[in-house]
Amino acid sequence: MALQLKVTKSFANCIFNRKEIDLSIRHSKQATPNRETIRKELSTNYSIPVEQIRVFDMKTGFGINETMAKAHLYSDVALMKSTVLPYVLKKITGEEKTKIARKQRKDARKKRVKIFGTMARNMRKAAKRSEN
Repeated sequence: MALQLKVTKSFANCIFNRKEIDLSIRHSKQATPNRETIRKELSTNYSIPVEQIRVFDMKTGFGINETMAKAHLYSDVALMKSTVLPYVLKKITGEEKTKIARKQRKDARKKRVKIFGTMARNMRKAAKRSEN
């Protein structure tokens, strides 16, 4: 596929430690390229691993062989995981964030807070433990 990537706008976002790029992609007499192809092209151009690139907001006009897109190039995978939403991250990397069920989280929290017996009894127990 003969793609011509042209960077129309580039901005270094120091807060999120990433590079934000607006792209113009020419794909003469071919269908709109998918995000994976564009990510691979950007990976070779900027020498960044494919897992650290997010391509989004792709728009192709009717009858035009040019696509406008935006991309974020992250400097670190851990930073990307902390800023990108979980459902988007699942699309990019394929890994899903596991979450403990609400009931289990609640029970664990209650178990930590729960005090058995009276305060005086617990104080005596603590004193005995410190003696031994």
